[in-house]
Amino acid sequence: MSKGNIIIVLVLTFVWIILVESLSFIAIGTGVAISIICVFFAKKYLPLRKIKGVNFGKLVTYPFFLLGQIFSSSVYVSKIILFGAKTDIVNVKTNIDNDSLRIMLADSVTLTPGSLLLELEGEKMTILWLRPKKSPNIEYIFNAGEQIMGRIENRLLKAQENEDRS
Repeated sequence: MSKGNIIIVLVLTFVWIILVESLSFIAIGTGVAISIICVFFAKKYLPLRKIKGVNFGKLVTYPFFLLGQIFSSSVYVSKIILFGAKTDIVNVKTNIDNDSLRIMLADSVTLTPGSLLLELEGEKMTILWLRPKKSPNIEYIFNAGEQIMGRIENRLLKAQENEDRS
């Protein structure tokens, strides 16, 4: 087992101890065993080295950012539902070239309340969008893509590595 794997096992064991709220030998042993199994399966079934063009260092904080977006979207959607809502189907184009990051964007859009991905074909996305009832018709909204996925897309664009920067 490499030094990096040992560090991952120790961190996962620490998280396990916090979750079970026990510092007994059984809790520590179980945490180590489960951590080793997790590292083994992650190395075998999550081939991160095969994913090209993604800076994983810039994605470390993305889950926390996404949780914040989910929370703020749920507050926004709650207000919309209370005061009246309407739905539209919107076609938007993403600026993300990397397939892996584009799928992360599609999943993130679906996770945030108020939007649901219907189709992803290349860089074009078809999204079901929940909006305030009194907002203008969709024909008059030119920045629908920015409103739906702007901050999320910008965050994922930062993790995209271009071939010309290598």
